[in-house]
Amino acid sequence: MTKKHVLLVEPDDNNRQFASQALENGGYSVTALKEPERLLEQMTTGQDNFGVIILPNIEKLPELASCLESIQSDSSLRHTPIIMRAQLDDDSIDRNLKSGMIFHHLPVKASASRLIAITEAAFLSYEQFDRLTREVETQSAVIKILKSGRFELRTLEEVAPLATVLSQAGPDPRAMALGLSELMVNAIEHGNLGINYEVKTKLLEDGTWKQEVDRRLALPENANKRVRIEFLRGAHSVTVTIRDEGSGFDWQKYLTLDPGRLLAAHGRGIAIAAASAFDEMSYIGNGNTVVVTIFSSTSH
Repeated sequence: MTKKHVLLVEPDDNNRQFASQALENGGYSVTALKEPERLLEQMTTGQDNFGVIILPNIEKLPELASCLESIQSDSSLRHTPIIMRAQLDDDSIDRNLKSGMIFHHLPVKASASRLIAITEAAFLSYEQFDRLTREVETQSAVIKILKSGRFELRTLEEVAPLATVLSQAGPDPRAMALGLSELMVNAIEHGNLGINYEVKTKLLEDGTWKQEVDRRLALPENANKRVRIEFLRGAHSVTVTIRDEGSGFDWQKYLTLDPGRLLAAHGRGIAIAAASAFDEMSYIGNGNTVVVTIFSSTSH
């Protein structure tokens, strides 16, 4: 099995040695750089394919911020998840997350187990994006003539094909696919399977999230549960409704980036989807139904 490869940039020798050792003990392959200015060179000229980048505080290193801007302008690199190890206040963390460049924040003195949990969450995001991107690139143009449709999902493996097909109806298929995928996965794991925020946090830390999802899917009480999706194309918009069979959740607090979850391994997908994937997003009733809308003059 190929090791997951991390690019670590850390000028401080002690911090770099600690993070490198922790990640290697966790089963990762690590390329560690002392000089921040070498980041772009390593990303663009090296033969390695990095799934996650771990950086120090970019607000104190202008040369690193410049490298990140170059990475963001490269379509082949811009979606690589970036973790920043720094001691920041909530406003700084919130600002960096909203910039779209930083995937996670982690205190420099975080434990080895915490570093591994956050890194694994970032890898899951990268693998999801990579899979969705390949799906988007291979889909046919049939969706362009679809006016309406109803679909059902049960497993996580069914999410990517449907999300990428429906995303072809929007002006930015990659962003729409990521947003739909996030909401569909939430509907399965949180809605139908009852995996709440606290439980998922523990599962990610233990590395057993996927195993627990599969276990719950196999339970008799979940055998017939489905997530139902309705697609409707209007003259100047596309609307997708996603409905699960769960009891709902307190969705209001997840529509924005809550400082209390900024350092968590998950819990920001809904807010990011609302901000970057859709023009409108609203939950109905107890939260087991979400409606998203994308406006476009080419949607008819």
